Amino acid sequence: MSLNSKRFWRAAAMMGCSSLCLAGTAALVLTPPRAAKAQGPHPVQTAVATQAVAPALAEATVGFADGGKVTGSVTFSDDFKALAPLVAKGASTKDPAVCGASDEIPNEELVVNPENKGIANVFVFLPKAPAGFKAAKPEKELIFDQKNCRFLPHSLCIQVGQTVKVLSDDGVPHNTHTFPLRNAGFNQTVSPNDRKGVELKYSKAEKLPIEVKCDFHTWMKAYHLIMDHPFMAVSDANGKFEIDGLPAGKHEFTVWHEKKGYLDKKLTVEVKAGESKSVDLKYGAKQFATFEGPQPKSTVVSLTK
Repeated sequence: MSLNSKRFWRAAAMMGCSSLCLAGTAALVLTPPRAAKAQGPHPVQTAVATQAVAPALAEATVGFADGGKVTGSVTFSDDFKALAPLVAKGASTKDPAVCGASDEIPNEELVVNPENKGIANVFVFLPKAPAGFKAAKPEKELIFDQKNCRFLPHSLCIQVGQTVKVLSDDGVPHNTHTFPLRNAGFNQTVSPNDRKGVELKYSKAEKLPIEVKCDFHTWMKAYHLIMDHPFMAVSDANGKFEIDGLPAGKHEFTVWHEKKGYLDKKLTVEVKAGESKSVDLKYGAKQFATFEGPQPKSTVVSLTK
C-alpha cells in the first residue's frame, strides 16, 4: 500500500466514513494532482469536502425545527344530491340481522356535507419525504374497525411499519382483503365481535391509496394510503385537513379521491418556518364526472409458433 493510500484510510477512519465515503475512494486515490484553477478548488479537495458532508445527511434528525403547517378545506362547488345507500335499512341482503338492520349503509364513493359542502375522504400528501427527513418508528397504533357491515374509517393514512389493529364490532365474520401494488397482500378473516383484533402492517410505501374490500360483503370498501413519512392527511366530514411539521419551502402535494383519482397531481404550497398556510380547494361535478388515474395493467399474451 502506497503512503498516500495509508494516509487516506487513516483519515477515513478518523472521519467515521461508511460506504457513503467509499464511493469517492477512486477519485481520492487514483486522481493525479493537477494545478488548481482560479475559479475553483483542487479536484481532490472537492471530493473530500463532498464526502465529509454525506454522513451528516445520513444522520438527519427526525422532523424539522420550526416546522410549518398546511391547513385546508376541500369543498364541492356545485349543488349535490346525496348518493343512494348501498343497503337500505331492513333490506334483504347477506347477514340481514347485522347488515343494515339498525341503519342504512351509505354509499361513500362521494360524501359531501350538506351544511358546508365539505368533501370527505380526500387524500392530500407529499409523494415523497422532503430532503433530509428521517422517519422515526411510528409508535401510534391505528384502529381499522368493522361495524354494521362498514369499514371504519373509510379512508386511513398509515406510515410504513405502523401497527394497524383490524377489529370487528359485528356479530358476523368479515374478511379484510387489501389490494396493494408494492406490499404483500393481506387477506384475513376477522371473527365476530373481535375487539382484540388482527394485526396489519405495511412494509413499503405505495404511490397512491390502495383499495380494501370484504369478500363476504361485497359492498364493503375502504382505502389505505401508505407512505414512508407522516406528511399526509385525509379530509374529515367537514372537508378539513391538516399537515404539520413541514420544512420551510415550496412543496408539491398530490390530491386524490377514490371517485376521481387525481384531483391535483401537483398542488404547490409554499410554507414558511413556524407558520401556518391555509389552502381552499374547490371541485365540482365536472371534475368528478370521469376517473383520472392509473388503470389496471392489461395482461399481454404473446403467441409464438
